[in-house]
Amino acid sequence: MASSPAEIQQRFISTITDEHLRGFGMCIWAGYPEAHSVCTSHLPRDQAHDARGGFRRGLIERNLKNYARRIPGAVVRQERNAIGSSFHVVIEVGGFRITQSQALGPNELIQQANFRDGYAEASQIDLLADLSPKTTTTTAKWTYVMLLHGPAATPKQPKFISAVFPTNDCKGYVYDATIHLFVKYDDLAEAIKTDRTEVIGDDLMLDLRRMDEAEGDEAASA
Repeated sequence: MASSPAEIQQRFISTITDEHLRGFGMCIWAGYPEAHSVCTSHLPRDQAHDARGGFRRGLIERNLKNYARRIPGAVVRQERNAIGSSFHVVIEVGGFRITQSQALGPNELIQQANFRDGYAEASQIDLLADLSPKTTTTTAKWTYVMLLHGPAATPKQPKFISAVFPTNDCKGYVYDATIHLFVKYDDLAEAIKTDRTEVIGDDLMLDLRRMDEAEGDEAASA
């Protein structure tokens, strides 16, 4: 049965809930000032510039992994890429498969990666090249969602955070289905304007930073 962009959005939000979508936004938001602070505190300017992106990615993946373990019914895994050179966090909940990536804009296509192509190919979204919503199949198990984000002029803040729904060739996103988290959640947007992170409570930050209970198992399987 065909699904409109609004229906795809609503199904996603009703599945993970507003609370947890906002929580994903906080996980991403929190990675920016922490990466900026650590890198500028321990490295010269040029080396901090080079290291910041990779360190930020690690913090955001840690945050999302630890936070998603609080979501009832969610399965959180760390997967290797095709050549085994790096890991990524994937969250599966209620028929959705979720990863995160940095992008140039809230609807910008990102660099091709085999793991993203595989998740998108297995997704139920099958649209024509113009991205107008036409048909979806009901045989696929998952709908793939990417949480996109990118730095503002000051790298200690994100410029945007969005949830997009890739087509099954991973060459586009469902037209008009993007969820812009700074539009949806005023407190996250206000935190950007005021350069304050109080919106991300201390109790949540302590939980996001805790040692992973499964770290030993992950290390043993590496």
